[in-house]
Amino acid sequence: MENSTVNNSTVISLDESNFDREVNQGDKPVIVDFWAEWCGPCKMIAPVLDEIAREKADSVKVAKVNVDQNQSLSLKYNIRAIPALLFFKGGQLRDQVTGVASKKDLVSRIDALGKKTPSVNDLSSRLKFSLLAERRCELQEAFSNLRRRPGSKTENKRRLELGLDAIK
Repeated sequence: MENSTVNNSTVISLDESNFDREVNQGDKPVIVDFWAEWCGPCKMIAPVLDEIAREKADSVKVAKVNVDQNQSLSLKYNIRAIPALLFFKGGQLRDQVTGVASKKDLVSRIDALGKKTPSVNDLSSRLKFSLLAERRCELQEAFSNLRRRPGSKTENKRRLELGLDAIK
Protein backbone atom coordinates (compact mmCIF):
# COMPACT_ATOMS: atom_id res chain seq x y z
CA MET A 1 0.00 0.00 0.00
CA GLU A 2 1.15 3.47 -0.79
CA ASN A 3 0.00 5.16 2.42
CA SER A 4 3.10 6.22 4.39
CA THR A 5 1.52 5.30 7.72
CA VAL A 6 1.18 1.71 6.63
CA ASN A 7 4.91 1.58 5.95
CA ASN A 8 5.48 2.38 9.62
CA SER A 9 6.72 -0.87 11.15
CA THR A 10 4.21 -0.62 14.03
CA VAL A 11 1.16 -0.56 11.73
CA ILE A 12 0.23 -3.71 9.84
CA SER A 13 -1.27 -3.68 6.36
CA LEU A 14 -4.14 -6.15 6.09
CA ASP A 15 -5.85 -7.81 3.16
CA GLU A 16 -7.96 -10.92 2.62
CA SER A 17 -4.90 -13.17 2.82
CA ASN A 18 -3.64 -12.13 6.26
CA PHE A 19 -6.69 -10.64 8.02
CA ASP A 20 -7.71 -13.80 9.85
CA ARG A 21 -4.18 -14.58 11.01
CA GLU A 22 -3.44 -11.06 12.27
CA VAL A 23 -6.81 -10.23 13.80
CA ASN A 24 -8.55 -13.44 14.81
CA GLN A 25 -5.60 -15.57 15.87
CA GLY A 26 -3.51 -13.08 17.80
CA ASP A 27 -3.43 -12.67 21.57
CA LYS A 28 -3.39 -8.85 21.58
CA PRO A 29 -6.39 -6.60 21.01
CA VAL A 30 -6.40 -5.21 17.45
CA ILE A 31 -7.63 -1.91 16.03
CA VAL A 32 -8.41 -2.22 12.34
CA ASP A 33 -8.63 1.04 10.40
CA PHE A 34 -10.71 0.78 7.22
CA TRP A 35 -9.44 3.66 5.05
CA ALA A 36 -8.90 4.92 1.50
CA GLU A 37 -6.22 7.05 -0.12
CA TRP A 38 -8.77 9.66 -1.28
CA CYS A 39 -10.39 10.02 2.19
CA GLY A 40 -9.56 13.32 3.95
CA PRO A 41 -10.70 12.23 7.45
CA CYS A 42 -8.67 9.01 7.01
CA LYS A 43 -5.57 11.14 6.49
CA MET A 44 -6.43 13.15 9.59
CA ILE A 45 -6.70 10.13 11.89
CA ALA A 46 -3.68 8.28 10.47
CA PRO A 47 -1.06 10.15 12.59
CA VAL A 48 -3.11 9.50 15.74
CA LEU A 49 -3.19 5.78 14.98
CA ASP A 50 0.56 5.78 14.25
CA GLU A 51 1.17 7.42 17.62
CA ILE A 52 -1.02 4.89 19.42
CA ALA A 53 0.70 2.03 17.58
CA ARG A 54 4.11 3.26 18.79
CA GLU A 55 3.07 4.06 22.36
CA LYS A 56 1.02 0.91 22.96
CA ALA A 57 2.95 -1.59 20.80
CA ASP A 58 3.20 -4.02 23.73
CA SER A 59 -0.54 -4.06 24.43
CA VAL A 60 -2.36 -3.49 21.12
CA LYS A 61 -1.89 -4.15 17.43
CA VAL A 62 -2.88 -1.43 14.92
CA ALA A 63 -3.73 -2.51 11.39
CA LYS A 64 -5.14 -0.93 8.23
CA VAL A 65 -7.38 -2.18 5.45
CA ASN A 66 -7.58 -0.22 2.21
CA VAL A 67 -11.27 -0.43 1.29
CA ASP A 68 -10.61 0.11 -2.42
CA GLN A 69 -8.27 -2.87 -2.60
CA ASN A 70 -10.16 -5.13 -0.16
CA GLN A 71 -13.84 -4.73 -0.91
CA SER A 72 -14.75 -8.18 0.41
CA LEU A 73 -13.50 -7.26 3.90
CA SER A 74 -15.47 -4.01 3.73
CA LEU A 75 -18.60 -5.97 2.87
CA LYS A 76 -17.95 -8.62 5.53
CA TYR A 77 -17.73 -5.98 8.29
CA ASN A 78 -20.49 -3.80 6.82
CA ILE A 79 -18.26 -0.75 6.34
CA ARG A 80 -20.48 2.01 4.96
CA ALA A 81 -18.38 5.07 5.86
CA ILE A 82 -14.68 5.67 6.44
CA PRO A 83 -12.60 5.98 8.42
CA ALA A 84 -14.08 3.07 10.34
CA LEU A 85 -12.13 1.71 13.29
CA LEU A 86 -13.01 -1.79 14.45
CA PHE A 87 -11.74 -3.01 17.81
CA PHE A 88 -11.17 -6.76 18.10
CA LYS A 89 -10.24 -8.87 21.09
CA GLY A 90 -9.88 -12.63 20.98
CA GLY A 91 -11.01 -12.61 17.36
CA GLN A 92 -14.33 -10.97 18.24
CA LEU A 93 -15.48 -7.50 17.25
CA ARG A 94 -15.91 -5.61 20.52
CA ASP A 95 -16.27 -1.94 19.52
CA GLN A 96 -16.48 0.31 16.47
CA VAL A 97 -15.96 3.99 15.69
CA THR A 98 -16.91 5.64 12.42
CA GLY A 99 -15.32 8.97 11.56
CA VAL A 100 -12.52 10.88 13.24
CA ALA A 101 -12.07 10.31 16.97
CA SER A 102 -9.73 11.87 19.50
CA LYS A 103 -6.66 10.05 20.73
CA LYS A 104 -8.08 10.15 24.26
CA ASP A 105 -11.28 8.40 23.12
CA LEU A 106 -9.36 5.75 21.20
CA VAL A 107 -6.97 5.06 24.10
CA SER A 108 -9.88 4.69 26.53
CA ARG A 109 -11.52 2.19 24.17
CA ILE A 110 -8.23 0.27 23.94
CA ASP A 111 -7.88 0.27 27.72
CA ALA A 112 -11.43 -1.05 28.05
CA LEU A 113 -10.51 -3.91 25.70
CA GLY A 114 -7.56 -4.83 27.88
CA LYS A 115 -9.69 -5.30 30.97
CA LYS A 116 -10.52 -8.87 31.79
CA THR A 117 -14.15 -9.72 31.20
CA PRO A 118 -15.33 -11.94 34.03
CA SER A 119 -16.44 -15.38 32.93
CA VAL A 120 -19.84 -16.81 33.77
CA ASN A 121 -18.16 -19.11 36.31
CA ASP A 122 -16.45 -16.13 38.00
CA LEU A 123 -19.75 -14.27 38.24
CA SER A 124 -21.58 -17.36 39.49
CA SER A 125 -18.96 -17.96 42.19
CA ARG A 126 -19.10 -14.33 43.30
CA LEU A 127 -22.88 -14.46 43.49
CA LYS A 128 -22.85 -17.69 45.51
CA PHE A 129 -20.25 -16.25 47.90
CA SER A 130 -22.26 -13.05 48.29
CA LEU A 131 -25.48 -14.94 48.98
CA LEU A 132 -23.75 -17.23 51.49
CA ALA A 133 -22.20 -14.25 53.28
CA GLU A 134 -25.57 -12.54 53.40
CA ARG A 135 -27.22 -15.70 54.74
CA ARG A 136 -24.47 -16.11 57.34
CA CYS A 137 -25.12 -12.58 58.61
CA GLU A 138 -28.84 -13.35 58.84
CA LEU A 139 -28.12 -16.52 60.82
CA GLN A 140 -25.75 -14.74 63.18
CA GLU A 141 -28.42 -12.16 63.85
CA ALA A 142 -31.02 -14.89 64.37
CA PHE A 143 -28.71 -16.74 66.77
CA SER A 144 -28.15 -13.55 68.75
CA ASN A 145 -31.91 -13.04 68.94
CA LEU A 146 -32.39 -16.61 70.14
CA ARG A 147 -29.97 -16.07 73.00
CA ARG A 148 -31.88 -12.99 74.13
CA ARG A 149 -35.28 -14.53 73.63
CA PRO A 150 -36.96 -16.42 76.41
CA GLY A 151 -37.88 -19.99 75.62
CA SER A 152 -36.72 -23.48 76.22
CA LYS A 153 -33.28 -24.55 75.03
CA THR A 154 -34.86 -27.28 72.93
CA GLU A 155 -37.12 -24.80 71.17
CA ASN A 156 -34.26 -22.37 70.50
CA LYS A 157 -32.03 -25.20 69.28
CA ARG A 158 -34.74 -26.32 66.86
CA ARG A 159 -35.10 -22.76 65.47
CA LEU A 160 -31.35 -22.58 64.92
CA GLU A 161 -31.31 -25.98 63.17
CA LEU A 162 -34.06 -24.80 60.84
CA GLY A 163 -31.93 -21.80 59.93
CA LEU A 164 -28.87 -23.96 59.27
CA ASP A 165 -30.89 -26.40 57.16
CA ALA A 166 -32.04 -23.49 54.98
CA ILE A 167 -28.50 -22.78 53.72
CA LYS A 168 -27.62 -26.36 52.82
